Formats: sequence, structure tokens, C-alpha cells
Amino acid sequence: MSTYVIGDLHGQYRSLKQCLVKCNFDYREDTLIQLGDIVFMDLF
Repeated sequence: MSTYVIGDLHGQYRSLKQCLVKCNFDYREDTLIQLGDIVFMDLF
């Protein structure tokens, strides 16, 4: 079981998924903590 912390996604869902694949993130066992902006604010 691992804990991963990531910040400021700015709408980059594909990049997040690529990072999770590279670090072998296990949705059943691991924890993801997201800090900062999730959406790209310049669009609003």
C-alpha cells in the first residue's frame, strides 16, 4: 500500500493517468491525495 501526493492538475487528466500507470498505482490498495487546482482556471 502506497500513498501518492500530486498537485495542480489543471485539467491534465491524461497526464495524470500516464503518471499513475508509470508508478503502478493500484486503485484497490493505494491512496492518491490531490492538492491544488484540478481545473484549468483560464477557461472560466
